This record gives sequence, C-alpha cells and structure tokens, in this order.
Amino acid sequence: MLDGETVAGFEYVTEVRTGESRWHELRQLVVRDVQTGQLFASDYAAGLTEYQDSDHWDYVEHAEFYPVREREVTMIEYDRIAT
Repeated sequence: MLDGETVAGFEYVTEVRTGESRWHELRQLVVRDVQTGQLFASDYAAGLTEYQDSDHWDYVEHAEFYPVREREVTMIEYDRIAT
C-alpha cells in the first residue's frame, strides 16, 4: 500500500520499524478504517536480503489486525558541538 491508498475500506497510514532479527526486519503496518476512523495495526517481518524474499505474513492464513491509537512522542537528540 502507498501513502493515502485505500484498499477494501482501509487507508494506509504508516509502517513503523519495531525491531530486527538476524535475517528479518520487524515492522508494524497501520491502517485506518475510512468509515469509522479507527486505527488498526498488524505486525510482520520483511527479509533483510534477497535470500529472505518471503511473504510478510508467512505461515498464517490471514493477516491479523488489532486496534491501536495514535500517541505523540517527543524525542531528545544530541548533536556534537564543534570545539
């Protein structure tokens, strides 16, 4: 799905990297129900190399989505100061 794309009544919101294993990057797909505005997410793994070219939801018949809510997070980063 692409940003703003709607499929079967759900609109793509974002994908978030949640971690990684040796061969896969763990990600969360977030979509919005266009009728209700409710957010849903599903966790999946994406291969890190061409040898891990697998379906995002391997070994499950259907991707499972669960309700989520949006939460604003403030981060502090530190930049090096030239001396």
